[in-house]
Amino acid sequence: MKVLRSTIFPRPVKGAFPVTTVVRDLDMTVPLEEVRTSAEELDRSVLVLSDLFEVPDDTDTVAATLAAERRIRKDAERNMAMLFHWDAMAMKVTNPRSVISPTLPAPLGEADVRHVLDALAKHPDYRGHAIVAICEDWTIVAMRYGRIGKLGPNVRRLLEGAQEKIVSTKHATPRDEALMREIDLALGTVG
Repeated sequence: MKVLRSTIFPRPVKGAFPVTTVVRDLDMTVPLEEVRTSAEELDRSVLVLSDLFEVPDDTDTVAATLAAERRIRKDAERNMAMLFHWDAMAMKVTNPRSVISPTLPAPLGEADVRHVLDALAKHPDYRGHAIVAICEDWTIVAMRYGRIGKLGPNVRRLLEGAQEKIVSTKHATPRDEALMREIDLALGTVG
C-alpha cells in the first residue's frame, strides 16, 4: 500500500508551525500522486514537502503515521524551509535584475537545494530573480527565469569575500553584474 506524507511549512510568523498530513491510498478516492500535486499547488507561497512511500498492505492508519514520522528528515526539512522563506522574503524587496545570494553554505545537499529553488520558481513573488544557493559541500546552484543549474568556481570566489547576504534592492552592484554573467553562462539565460 502507498502512503503519502505532506508537510506544509507556513510563513515564519509567531505561532506558525509545520503541519503534517499522512494518508493511505486505500483511504482516498483519487490517486495519491494527484493528492500530492494538489497539496503542492494549494498555496505556492508556502513550502510543501511530500514523501510517497510503500508499507505492507495490512498497515493501519496509526502504523502508517508512525512510519511517515520515522521518514521525516527534521533538520534538513527545517533548513529547506528556512532557505525557501528567506529567499521568498528577499524576492518581495528586490529588483528581479539583482541577485539574491548567501555567502555561506546552507546545511543541505544539492538535491534539497534544487527542490527549494524549484518551489521558489512557482512562488507568486518570483519574477525571474537570480537566486544563488551554496550547498554544504560548496556546490553552488543557481536559478534564473526558472532554470536551475550548477555554477562554476568563479562564483565561489565572488561569494567567499562577502561578509553578509547579498541582496540588492534597487540597482545591480558590480558583484551582482559579475554573478549575473556567471549565472547566464552556466544556465544559458539571457539578462
